[in-house]
Amino acid sequence: PNDTTGYVNENTFTAGRYAHKSAEGDSVSGTRQILLDHPSTGVRCNNNRFMGACIEGDVPQYHVECYGTSNLFHWCRWESSHPRISWNQLTSTDRARDNLVWGGTSSSSIVETNAANTTGLNKVKTGLE
Repeated sequence: PNDTTGYVNENTFTAGRYAHKSAEGDSVSGTRQILLDHPSTGVRCNNNRFMGACIEGDVPQYHVECYGTSNLFHWCRWESSHPRISWNQLTSTDRARDNLVWGGTSSSSIVETNAANTTGLNKVKTGLE
């Protein structure tokens, strides 16, 4: 996560599997595969790219929880019976925005949860449209 001495920006993550052991349960409260955090320091995670990652399983409450901006999930594999993303906010004006899920296996199954002020600011594109 970001803190007062640094931030997580401009990284490219290629491939890889993001998962928890299935024995941990289903939709376990507080678990995330990917957390793009936004602590009270006011420094957002931004411009990170996840290329072809395999985001697996039903254990996490959210497969991705994002407070950041301009992050890209490009042709990832959403290998879950119910993949979930939470677009979140710290304040009503400081919120997840301009994030994009672009295609990928089962991207059409993603269930988005939008904080009150993030609706319409992020996009899940299920193909090349």
